[in-house]
Amino acid sequence: MNIKEQLLKLKYGLTGKGNDVCEEVENESMYNTIPTTKNYSLDKKINDFVDWYYREFVKGKYTNIGEFSVPKQMKDTIDKYTVWYELRYPEYEVNKLYPGSAVEINPADDVFLKNNKAIKEIEELMDEKEKKNFSDAVGILEWSNLLSTKTFLSSLPWDEKWFLSKPKYSSLVYIDPNDRSSKTGHLHLTAKGFVSESEIIKNASFKNIEYYDFKGMHITEVIKYFKDNNMNLPENNELEKAVSDYNKKVALKERFLDCVMYRIIERDGKRIGPRRAFMFAKEFERNIDVPMIYGIDYSDPGLRSFIFEYIKAGGDMGLNCLVGYGARDSEDQELEIRTVEDIIGIKSKYCVNYTPEEKELHQRLVNILKIQEPKIEPLKPDSINAKNEEIKQKRITRRIEKSKTRNN
Repeated sequence: MNIKEQLLKLKYGLTGKGNDVCEEVENESMYNTIPTTKNYSLDKKINDFVDWYYREFVKGKYTNIGEFSVPKQMKDTIDKYTVWYELRYPEYEVNKLYPGSAVEINPADDVFLKNNKAIKEIEELMDEKEKKNFSDAVGILEWSNLLSTKTFLSSLPWDEKWFLSKPKYSSLVYIDPNDRSSKTGHLHLTAKGFVSESEIIKNASFKNIEYYDFKGMHITEVIKYFKDNNMNLPENNELEKAVSDYNKKVALKERFLDCVMYRIIERDGKRIGPRRAFMFAKEFERNIDVPMIYGIDYSDPGLRSFIFEYIKAGGDMGLNCLVGYGARDSEDQELEIRTVEDIIGIKSKYCVNYTPEEKELHQRLVNILKIQEPKIEPLKPDSINAKNEEIKQKRITRRIEKSKTRNN
């Protein structure tokens, strides 16, 4: 977005009066129609994921006990990841990055490191020189790094982290799963699905193919080759199954991380939740639109600052957001929908201060208008036509003011 577009976006929220008190939007008619929505529940999205996980990865692959307990364990794992992120970035740390209420002067590094009881006990056993060296070493440490993703994952059992490992293709696939002899042929695949070795021999099923070296091709290209040459692959062949299994593994990892983001929003309140989820989304490459959609609270004094952080991260001014999700009375309460652009410029009684970006853009707008305004020299009183010239001057000045109003 160029500077001109940004200035236009801000005209609904800035009146050019040079103070920090937001003014009413002049054009109220743009907000007369208020659409509403239902079926937005994040809990439902999580339940839908667990149901899908049960169908694709659990049903028919476990005992009755496993089929009951494994989906429940998945929900517990989502909560475990959520709590880890809450511990890694406590509320006061989130508030320092994205102020939404009173900021506590209580740095996590001080709470968990410098004021740690175990560290204090160790210091008591040291002389002054050792204490200084030890204190300097502790000062280098950061709590968020000690609770890093790599550290957290390494502490988990296999069944709570396997789905976050990089998905891999099966190393060996047969064309006909019912015949694993050399008659039907097979493919050796790399982890990313490229053929490293292939052996396809002419047989009853593939009369029009003598031999074809698929080496270097991706397995999806091999499947396309068979279909383009009217060679029907056997039902439940391992080539198509390998692609399907790989895609499901990718979907499992992506959907799981999305659900952690949803739980962060749900667990952590109407202000902290969306902000912490925004941090999670940026770190784990989730959709940053989601925390914005669910993070609109008009009573939040830091709302505009949060919105501008979203925009700076590549957010969409036209994104439709739910208003008051964190303060709803029931799970299916109808909520207003506003675009990000509307929210920036909506009745300004809902905001407190302009963001630094808004102030800078406003000043640039004032400077632009000042440059464009022509200088008018005052007429001398003893001029013969002084009165007439004065009238002309006033008319010109009024025209300039009208021009500026139209441009704004």
